[in-house]
Amino acid sequence: MAASTEEVTKRPGKKLYGDNFHHYTSSSSVSNIGEMPIELADWEPINPIGFREKFKKKALENPFVPIGVFATTCALTMGLYSFRKGQTQRSQLMMRFRVAAQAFTIGAVLVGVAIQSRKTDKPDT
Repeated sequence: MAASTEEVTKRPGKKLYGDNFHHYTSSSSVSNIGEMPIELADWEPINPIGFREKFKKKALENPFVPIGVFATTCALTMGLYSFRKGQTQRSQLMMRFRVAAQAFTIGAVLVGVAIQSRKTDKPDT
């Protein structure tokens, strides 16, 4: 059941938005714009995880993706270096290896997505 604007603004001393929420001041006549709705007043946001923690978690779930990305980057770097040095045969070989490493990475991503979707599709019994 939604609360009216008057009910939200009449609650003295209770801050309806936390430090993790953006509060936008407004010139509007409605004073609770940008504040947390009264229905979510007891909701506490989860602290977002950082890039490193998320990367570690994803790398442990599917370790072949970072390996494929690393192999692709190495092959590309070595191929460009060989091309700049004038070693055309080695450059061609590295570019072919790069394509194979990219295919391996895409396959690893697809397998990881398929495994993850099977985990979420299982009914709770």
